[in-house]
Amino acid sequence: YAKKSIQDLFAKPVLEQATERLFNYASSVVAINEGGGVFKVKRLPVMVQLSSVNAVLPTDVNGDGKVDLVAGGNLFTFPPQFGRLDASYGHVLLGNGKGDFQWVEQRSSGLNIKGQIKDIKEFQTPQNHLLLITQNDGKPQMMKVNTNKPGEKYVFK
Repeated sequence: YAKKSIQDLFAKPVLEQATERLFNYASSVVAINEGGGVFKVKRLPVMVQLSSVNAVLPTDVNGDGKVDLVAGGNLFTFPPQFGRLDASYGHVLLGNGKGDFQWVEQRSSGLNIKGQIKDIKEFQTPQNHLLLITQNDGKPQMMKVNTNKPGEKYVFK
């Protein structure tokens, strides 16, 4: 489909009823609130752009006191001619406290969720920092955040 035109993909009556829209960003971004109604928009790292992002949780996964992001996505509901967005296994993005985020490889982050991630919530108990990850057509998964052991994975089941 990469070489097909829009006319090849849609019937003429569909195209005649289509509405043209303009958008500014064709990527997943973070908007940093600088106060006074001013936001700085920053594109997330390229590995996050490989699939849709449906859920983002700002939290501290490495215990440095700075906001990190845990994100997830994928979307399987497109018609067959367009394929599905299934390249994400979830993302851990470490923040530097200045609005920049560095993507952490799955083998280092420990986050490896297959399917369509729809939401990520966190729970704090006296002993654990937990993430609940929900999916379409999948079981919810509880993950433990590992902030106290340098050199180990940040998130694990």
